[in-house]
Amino acid sequence: MNIPVASRTKRTLGAVLVMAAILLAACTSAGAPSSSPAGATPAASVGSDVSLPAPSATPAPSAKPFPSPTPVPAVWSKPRLIVAGGCMSLRGGIDAAGGEHLVADCFGGLLYASAKADGKWTSHNFPVAEDRLDQDPMLGFEGNVAFFAWSRLAVEEGGCGDDGLKDIGVFYRTRTLPSGAWSEPSQIGRADDQLRGFRVDGSTLHAIVQMNGDGPYAYIVVKGGAGSRFALPNVTGGVSLRVGSDGRARIAYESNASIELATFTGSGFSVETVPGKAMHDPVLVLDANDNAHVMYLRTSIYSGGMGCIDNGELDPNRGLFYTTNAGGSWKSDRMTRNLGAASFELDRATGQIHAVITSDGTLTYFTKASGGTWQSRKLVGKDAMDAVIARDATSGRIVILYDSMSETKPGIYRIAKG
Repeated sequence: MNIPVASRTKRTLGAVLVMAAILLAACTSAGAPSSSPAGATPAASVGSDVSLPAPSATPAPSAKPFPSPTPVPAVWSKPRLIVAGGCMSLRGGIDAAGGEHLVADCFGGLLYASAKADGKWTSHNFPVAEDRLDQDPMLGFEGNVAFFAWSRLAVEEGGCGDDGLKDIGVFYRTRTLPSGAWSEPSQIGRADDQLRGFRVDGSTLHAIVQMNGDGPYAYIVVKGGAGSRFALPNVTGGVSLRVGSDGRARIAYESNASIELATFTGSGFSVETVPGKAMHDPVLVLDANDNAHVMYLRTSIYSGGMGCIDNGELDPNRGLFYTTNAGGSWKSDRMTRNLGAASFELDRATGQIHAVITSDGTLTYFTKASGGTWQSRKLVGKDAMDAVIARDATSGRIVILYDSMSETKPGIYRIAKG
């Protein structure tokens, strides 16, 4: 999902998921779309309708049938173009006052955009020097303060080194809402770190970083301006970070086609293995009691190589799964056979889940009430990728943002309900 300027640049979650779908499709000679924009795309700008500018597990002999989700009887707004142009690495969120925000990696640099109370969006680009590359944008909120974190890399040409190490690594800015200016950048961690997760809890910052984009992972906690670093063991794929009501980080991560759930103890991690097979790319959410709710992909891609299962067929149990330990033990079910990038939110008061997945250009919304069954609704039929979902805890409003690779109107779009 990030522009491949330096060899160290790591693909983001959406690109990894698209690659998994491509490999799976190769087993049956079916093509899959690329996650990269096709052809040259103009620099991102505000749209015309806004104010401003593993082994893979061998399947069981017979797969259990899974009920299909029933359609959701709900009214959604039509997709609205928020930012025009080619973007990727989209993240979004809603602050405590109900304001909507997004960050993205767009052609020309990182972009931040936000919506005012009247629904009009404004945007701001963060240019970077020619020998630098900013990527991995992430958002965080604490009260009326917004946080914008990202990775900065040195672009090396011809094998030459770089002597500007003090201005590469992981950085963040802050902004007082609703109209404050962004602060100057502050650094987290080391110059060889790249950002993989970011959360804010009170005055404490939590981050997951990876050395050089393809090396070991570490958890960094920053209190009072002082940071502490802890190695995160045996990470081989995606990571997802949340902070519990006790102020301690929970991290779901892929480890050799399994999902591990690590809870920070203050000096290290207590690690639990989530039951399942051929598990990849977890997305973690915590409920009001700090129980874990995880979505993950089950695929037939070997973690150590590229190929299909022995009989040349796709795993009949492949798809997007949801699992939770909220009842005292782990229970899981499959939401859809489709493979793609997922994002979800949990209503802490009612336990209802709101999720979105993009697969082969289609964007589908899923929901499940506590104790109920999955319901689904297709919201976009083509060109959609990298969707994120956010819920306004005060009003219950659901907002979905997504990238569109449309040949005629590429950009970031918004859909809302409530």
